[in-house]
Amino acid sequence: MNESGLIRRFWEYNEKEPLGAIETALYLFLLEVWEKNEENDFSLSDTEICERLKITRPTIITLRQKLCNLGMIHYQSRNGLP
Repeated sequence: MNESGLIRRFWEYNEKEPLGAIETALYLFLLEVWEKNEENDFSLSDTEICERLKITRPTIITLRQKLCNLGMIHYQSRNGLP
């Protein structure tokens, strides 16, 4: 699926089950990174996300897990590190 399709799917889901502003920011940020990476898997540390979005690591971990549980993103830690 391409970026516009994923954004459309996100907003369709959001109409049924609204997500918070920070969840939305994280999802759209990750989607933008994915698009800039030519729609390929990418590696991004929690620290980088914290710095870019100005949110704490515990918040990122919680929101990332929620987005994974909703099937909106796929996440895999590397070398045991998030």
